[in-house]
Amino acid sequence: MGDRFKSVWKVFFGFVLIYSLLRLFFYGANQTVFSTVGRADALLSFWYGLRFDLSAIALSSGLFMVLYLFSFSNRFVQKAVFFAWWLLSGLLAAGYLFDVNYYKYRGKRLTYDALGHSDEMASSILPSFVDYWYMWLTWLFLLVVTFVFMKRILLPRPQARQRPQARQRPQAPQTPRLTAGFLVVLTLSMIVLFGRGGVQTKPLIMANAFRGTDPKIAHLTLNSTFTLLRTKKAPSLQMLHFFKDWQEVEKTLAQKESSKAPAPAQAPSQKPNFLVIVLESFSQEYLGHEKNPRGYAPFLKSLGEKGHAFPTSFANGRRSIEAMTSIFAGLPNMMENPFITSVYQTNHIEGLPKILASYGYTSAFYHGGKKGSMFFDAQAELLGFKKYIGAGHYPKEGDHDGHWGIFDEPFLQFTKDSLSTLRQPFIAGLFTLSSHYPFKIPKEHEGRFPKGP
Repeated sequence: MGDRFKSVWKVFFGFVLIYSLLRLFFYGANQTVFSTVGRADALLSFWYGLRFDLSAIALSSGLFMVLYLFSFSNRFVQKAVFFAWWLLSGLLAAGYLFDVNYYKYRGKRLTYDALGHSDEMASSILPSFVDYWYMWLTWLFLLVVTFVFMKRILLPRPQARQRPQARQRPQAPQTPRLTAGFLVVLTLSMIVLFGRGGVQTKPLIMANAFRGTDPKIAHLTLNSTFTLLRTKKAPSLQMLHFFKDWQEVEKTLAQKESSKAPAPAQAPSQKPNFLVIVLESFSQEYLGHEKNPRGYAPFLKSLGEKGHAFPTSFANGRRSIEAMTSIFAGLPNMMENPFITSVYQTNHIEGLPKILASYGYTSAFYHGGKKGSMFFDAQAELLGFKKYIGAGHYPKEGDHDGHWGIFDEPFLQFTKDSLSTLRQPFIAGLFTLSSHYPFKIPKEHEGRFPKGP
């Protein structure tokens, strides 16, 4: 067991090196695309990319690692695991190399939805042998290298049997059961840890790579195996066709261009600060309606009476995880799953903070929950917020509700103090926390509020 444990992890970290080399090849082959990316950012992408490489390798190789551990030195089982592991790794390497040229045209990494165009891809395989012959040779070279590398580690030549000596004592098992069990548990734990990308609240997703404002850096950080596996079960939108052919598109555009275009909007001479407060699990019922005009939020109701309140509206999302892209990017939820976990999460979108940054605005997003909750931290980066401030940044202990995060009252005061330190002008977002079950009330406010139905 001890030798098999060492073997599977040698192969695992050998793949880590191969993925780093493939990222270097991806970077070098797309220099025209990455010409605007600085060397320092590129090096950081390689460093951050290790996390995605570890996750991709754990997701694709974890099953084979466990099967090899339980092969009990059976040569037939070990050979079967070796060939299956090698074939899958070869196919994933082919996807990575395919992505080297595919990225130039699509501007994003290879995701599972691209396989829906398999008919078009199949018709271009033969011409690609001529146009991209060097890619096919690189893939064949990689297959041979991987085969030799894995075979030497997973299928070492059996040592020649020696004649038993007289009165030779039987050898004790090399790995005791307790140690073997520990190695199996350790391997499973490491596979799970690497596969989910760490010990954070939510597993690693593609949007976590968008640490900067330039999406090119994020795509360099990612790898095609990770993007394929993470989008395998994610549904995609149905392709809609609004024009019969390209001629009709050109005709329509010509008609639009003939009309007088409106004057471009002018930037305001004064740049006000913006704070967008998103109320968690709120509805018109809390503010009051016909059966209960008083409601349960008298202060908010008084604000509506003094300012502008819209009693009738249309929802462009139904769940909290959909709110950020709906509000700050004008992107309604058009699928069953939210945008941030869909196959489109790496698409380039122009969030309001990113747009206002060109007018000199800084930005921050506040949420009293744990980092990773509903991927708000990843969404904040995707939308262009410069800072994400959550429960981990809150300085006081004892204000946690025991379920979701920091109570709203102290976190709102913390947000107020933090906003005063932001460079102006700024745009900030605040997502409240505790307007839903279990409806825990802070001790200092217990018994103050009437109970509702």
